[in-house]
Amino acid sequence: MNVLNVDVLVVGSGPSGLAAALEAHRNGANTVIVDSFARAGGQYWMQSNHGLERNDTQMQEGANFITNCENLGIKTITDAEVWGILPKYRVFIQQGLGDSIEIAARALVICTGAHDFVMPFAGWTLPGVMTAGAGQRYVKMYGKPPGDKIVLAGSGAFLWAVAATIVKAGGNLEAMVESNTNQFRLFGLIGRYPSRWTETRRLLSPVLRSGVQRLNGYCIDYAQGGDRIEAVKLRQVSNSDRVAGQELEMETDCLLVSHGFRPITEMTALLRCEHQFDTRKGGWYCKTDPETGATSIDNVYAAGEVTGVTGAQSAMIEGALAGLGVSEKLGLTRNGFKRKRARLIKRQLRTVRFADGLAELFELNKNAVPRIDDNTLVCRCEDVTWGDVLKSWDDGAQNLQAVKYWTRLGMGRCQGRICGVAVSRLLANQFGLDPRIFGFNHPRLPLRPVPVNVVHDAFAQKTCR
Repeated sequence: MNVLNVDVLVVGSGPSGLAAALEAHRNGANTVIVDSFARAGGQYWMQSNHGLERNDTQMQEGANFITNCENLGIKTITDAEVWGILPKYRVFIQQGLGDSIEIAARALVICTGAHDFVMPFAGWTLPGVMTAGAGQRYVKMYGKPPGDKIVLAGSGAFLWAVAATIVKAGGNLEAMVESNTNQFRLFGLIGRYPSRWTETRRLLSPVLRSGVQRLNGYCIDYAQGGDRIEAVKLRQVSNSDRVAGQELEMETDCLLVSHGFRPITEMTALLRCEHQFDTRKGGWYCKTDPETGATSIDNVYAAGEVTGVTGAQSAMIEGALAGLGVSEKLGLTRNGFKRKRARLIKRQLRTVRFADGLAELFELNKNAVPRIDDNTLVCRCEDVTWGDVLKSWDDGAQNLQAVKYWTRLGMGRCQGRICGVAVSRLLANQFGLDPRIFGFNHPRLPLRPVPVNVVHDAFAQKTCR
């Protein structure tokens, strides 16, 4: 197994990871980035396989940043999954189908980002139903829309970004369904932040010009189909638990869904960093020092959406602050870093205020959660139904870890990344409780599926040392 010794290992090559690596490198740290995608950029700066970045301002911005890092000599290992971390920050990576790589780092900067989460509903396992982020990625990777009659539904400003991507790719977007009715308050929020006007216009203009049907105040009820999705039933969101809203049915061969974002905290949780809970930030997130990015664990830093969902601009600033923070910890700072940190902190305060405003506008209403019955699958990996979860609750399982023991929920390939947040929300809604009391799934090695011989070789090597 190859061993690479570095000063700083950055996990994730989105805006926060690239910004952290750039600052650490500028201060003289031997810095390496690893990312699970085939190309650097993360979800926000995702680079197309079809040259679409030439006509996309956001992708081009990412391409320029990536090129700058490459020209400075910052090494990026792509198509690489981090599956294990041992003491003294021995990080094990599986690159594609090749051999595992071991990286020994003096310090870590975790920039694993977030992914959109979906509340379960009947039919959500049908082929053709996918997350909004997956639909957007499909367009950027393959240069075409993921279906012929697309319905985009859920909640959040991200729906506009996905809709713009589909429309610009020539896709037939049948409807954009938003559970909240807050468009006027949204424009009022944006109006208070002039720096956001250009970005907002870039997202909204193609969607508004296309004449896409927009349904505000509607949510998904269930999906129908045989071999794949054929239709989606929508329900008008009511302000009362006792009043049924109007129902609509739309034909579709592709349903893209997002009910918000969830920080990807598996790595910081494995390292036993302190975590906190805030629904505005996506639920459980890694707590850091806002001025340095330092976590509760020595020489472990975090930045971006893993520290709470606040958007790409905020993530980039956090990444730069973490890059400065880890450089200072390693004694590698240059003159002027304190002034730069002060400027970044000032900018960050404003971006966080904007993010908090968006989170408040698009907070998921409990009446906008899809209706489910006992037979609805909530854990796709282990075929656990909502009825199984409720029975475990009746039997005494009072938190997510106990539900896992009772039902195997979260024991499959995704290790609870999909079902954990959703089931916590569902239980909280069912019993009128705070979702934080349910906790979160605690990760175990390996973090990702990896051949047994690779794990054996890594631990045999540890024993020999």
